[in-house]
Amino acid sequence: MPNTATLLAENLGGFAGPANLYQLDVPLMGFDHVIAWIQTFGTPEAVLVAAFPSGAARSMTRLPGSYVGTEVSHAGALFLAGYTVVLPEPEPETPADPEPVSPAVETDSGEPVEGDPAPAPEGGA
Repeated sequence: MPNTATLLAENLGGFAGPANLYQLDVPLMGFDHVIAWIQTFGTPEAVLVAAFPSGAARSMTRLPGSYVGTEVSHAGALFLAGYTVVLPEPEPETPADPEPVSPAVETDSGEPVEGDPAPAPEGGA
């Protein structure tokens, strides 16, 4: 099975272009989290740097996989570093608690009515 880079967060702020946080199943140069960003001004470049799990960069030193080209991508940089991008497993959906149903009650006419009956007047009416 190839090495995987699991997407953890997208559109991180503070970088020279679109940046995402990835968790690596096999560390790259000792780092198990990296940020990939695309530099969009000047010469296009895809950059990988070491990251903390919080999404902050550990260092701005480029890691293997960073490259310059006319069409660059996060997946391309991670591929060059030896990783395949995967999306995280979705959280299982928990079913919502059903709304409580009021028991049907009957009126004097025998017709069912939803909800609790009004209290009977005291002393007879």
